[in-house]
Amino acid sequence: MHELSATAKRAPTLAEIKRSALKPADAWWVVFVIDPIAVRVLWLLVRLPIRATPNVVTTGSLVVGLVSALSFWQGRYGWGALLFQLSFLLDCIDGKLGRLTDQSSRWGAFYDAFVNNIVFGANVLGLMASAPDDRRLAAASALLLLVWALHIHASEALRDARRGAMHTHHRPPEGGWLERHRLLPPLTFPDKHALVFVAGPISGYVFHVMAAIAVLDLMTLVPKVRTVFTRTRGAPEP
Repeated sequence: MHELSATAKRAPTLAEIKRSALKPADAWWVVFVIDPIAVRVLWLLVRLPIRATPNVVTTGSLVVGLVSALSFWQGRYGWGALLFQLSFLLDCIDGKLGRLTDQSSRWGAFYDAFVNNIVFGANVLGLMASAPDDRRLAAASALLLLVWALHIHASEALRDARRGAMHTHHRPPEGGWLERHRLLPPLTFPDKHALVFVAGPISGYVFHVMAAIAVLDLMTLVPKVRTVFTRTRGAPEP
């Protein structure tokens, strides 16, 4: 975990926040769109007389995410897209706040992931419910939810039992352009969610974008499941 210097026990500067709170690598959407806003919101949060905790910020993400799902259901796509990104902004801030203030915890990590899944599922259902007679959209939504659940299950199977760390295929090549700019390979989940919940609704191509992302998620699920099979085949029972 990154720690602030002794002089940063005062309200940290923007540079100190970036150094202490940002991940070594993140999705393109996060690095280029969300992080520049998140670090400035953090700068303000740590200067407020009443300090917010990461779990409070996570709860805010949940509330805003559910309102965005309701907006999608009502066919208010512009508001839904905006509110979904506000929910995602809060989702990015809670972890940064935890790292910055040394308030990270196992419960916080679980609660954050739990809220992420609720917000994602609710917004997919909100988009699906916005066009109840569109069977294609219903099928694409169901496929996306199914593949998302399978991704979660496969990722859990890849968890390192000794260290509690998650094995991931998404790492930038060492020393390359991506690593120097803190970028993961393109089209990790935050990038794809920006397409589903922002680009699709605003452009009017909700089904087309959702179907494309569902298929893409299915394609990336295959190597993950293959890795699980390779690593667990013949392994003794825990």
